[in-house]
Amino acid sequence: MTVSKPAELTAKQSVFADLIAGGLNHSQSYRTAYNAQGMSPDTLKVEAHRLSRHPKIVWAVDRIRKGCPSTKRVVADLHDEWVRMRLMDLAESPYATSSIKLSALEFLGKNLGMF
Repeated sequence: MTVSKPAELTAKQSVFADLIAGGLNHSQSYRTAYNAQGMSPDTLKVEAHRLSRHPKIVWAVDRIRKGCPSTKRVVADLHDEWVRMRLMDLAESPYATSSIKLSALEFLGKNLGMF
């Protein structure tokens, strides 16, 4: 069965698809790609399974597993975006210490070429 190309994935969806294609299970992939803090294990499992069945995700996993060069390039770019998003989450987290927030902002600034 050939899966037709759906619309673009979000950065988090791309990370999720990449992790699944790389062999991680659905729950681990969801926990890594999304902020799953506070989710019960059952809710996490249901959401991860639901997302894994989304046509965009199915298409991306299929392409990654088949070794599509353009998909691999996009996934690498999305890893950069994922790191930036995680750093922004840390910088804005009410649970992070001041030093963690400062370090996250410093790494973001360097990544963006601000200094």
